[in-house]
Amino acid sequence: MITIALFTVLILCGGIGLKLVLIQLGRREDAQFFWLISTFGPVLERVQSDPRVLLTWHPLAESIRQRFPNAFSLLDNGESQHFPFSAAHVEQAHARWTAAWLTWEREHDAEFRQRGREVETKLAGDIETVAHRRRAELEHLERERLEGYQRHYEDYVHVSKALAALTGALDDAGANDGPQRPDPPKK
Repeated sequence: MITIALFTVLILCGGIGLKLVLIQLGRREDAQFFWLISTFGPVLERVQSDPRVLLTWHPLAESIRQRFPNAFSLLDNGESQHFPFSAAHVEQAHARWTAAWLTWEREHDAEFRQRGREVETKLAGDIETVAHRRRAELEHLERERLEGYQRHYEDYVHVSKALAALTGALDDAGANDGPQRPDPPKK
């Protein structure tokens, strides 16, 4: 009888011990569950603002999934929801990344078009300034040409008149003093 009583106490203690172990395992699963929520909750929020975070955390989540499959199975909602990053999360992150890229590209193009217009405006101003300077240079060159021409022409006229006067003086002097030119023979 003592054997049966001991055996009953042993079974009862084993049952109580098993129950305590199961309670501890339940607490452990709860702790894992809450740890996963507290770890990946903020990450999900960060993924909303920066999809690149997903690229860092997804491989880590898969490694942790292999270590704690039961905790993840509590958080998974069937085949469609794969905690923490479902296919829908990845698609949304990709869509946000693409939209952000297109926005950046549009803004970047607009910024550089504006900067290009500013440079072209400066260049046009420079071209006008340079053209104005070139026109001024051309006018100066034309004045120089005309002044040089005028000086040379005045010199020419002065010398021509002097030569004409000299020629006339010689003709007059030759008629009076010098030998006469013979007239060409008549035929």
